Amino acid sequence: MEEEKEPYPSTLAERFQVRLPPGLRDEIKAAAEANGRSMNAEIIARLRGGQADRRERIATAALVGILSCFREYNGGNGTTEGRARVAVIHADALIAELDKAKP
Repeated sequence: MEEEKEPYPSTLAERFQVRLPPGLRDEIKAAAEANGRSMNAEIIARLRGGQADRRERIATAALVGILSCFREYNGGNGTTEGRARVAVIHADALIAELDKAKP
């Protein structure tokens, strides 16, 4: 009697068919190859990582603003408070721009 094999996880996963705009499939394929993963893994990474990527960009921009504030202060150009306000304004503008780009 032949031993019954366990099904692959991919055969048990839920499937969802989607229509892609022209060129998007090629874009996903190129990104998947560049990142060393399958197209499916690339799509999953993009779906799961969207919010984390936004938060990382915002945090990076805020940190750059804060560091430039101290650099400018140490160089004698303006006050720390004034440069901090500029950093906050820059971060707020970045957040507003990202909010507009939400799907």
